[in-house]
Amino acid sequence: MKFSDFGLTQDATPGTITKLKMDVPSLDDQQGNSKTVDGLKYHQQLTYQTSNGASMLQGSFSISGSSGGLYDVVFMPGGNNADLNNGDSSRDRIVALGTQNDPQNIPSDKIYYRSN
Repeated sequence: MKFSDFGLTQDATPGTITKLKMDVPSLDDQQGNSKTVDGLKYHQQLTYQTSNGASMLQGSFSISGSSGGLYDVVFMPGGNNADLNNGDSSRDRIVALGTQNDPQNIPSDKIYYRSN
């Protein structure tokens, strides 16, 4: 999966997710490992979990001197709302975001829908 803006810095930071590894080249050092940029460091290893019919890839980022937050890519089938409170629950949805909490009240413009 390719994405255009990881969102940890003020600049657009494109990257990819392959299996359970995330890579954001502009936030990597010369060896391809995550480096600290503007006090933030993302962790390349993702975890996979399912909950209430939704599948989620989840990773984390740290802020210098504290725990940081989470980044999530949630795949939710139509007819299931799980913890996602906004959007059209009758359609398959994908949400990708960085947060300090579990994703729930996500703005509708951040929800993407499957197109046939």
